[in-house]
Amino acid sequence: MNYSLLIMLVVMVGMMFFTARGQKKQQQARLDMLNSMKTGDKVVTIGGLYGVVDSIDTEVNTVTLDIDGVYLTFERAAIRTVVSGAVDSLSPAETVEPPVIDEAVSAEESIIEE
Repeated sequence: MNYSLLIMLVVMVGMMFFTARGQKKQQQARLDMLNSMKTGDKVVTIGGLYGVVDSIDTEVNTVTLDIDGVYLTFERAAIRTVVSGAVDSLSPAETVEPPVIDEAVSAEESIIEE
């Protein structure tokens, strides 16, 4: 009997088993993340849109997101990432004022450029 064929078959079945097991774990982790989502959580959609969960409709499997005052409805499957905990707002970072440049340094630079 050809043992090399039998060994290859066992290795292939083992690889298929471990691949399927890993995929099932990932799928279960995603499902747990979506089930733990609640009102006030910050989320990112699969399209890269950031928002805050306003309401969840479990009958229709939809989520309404508040995106800076605009309310959009998505399927629960369209949520890529959930960050647990309430969020005050999703406004961009505070603007930083540019540093004050010394007038003498600016005058020297303009002379050098000419």
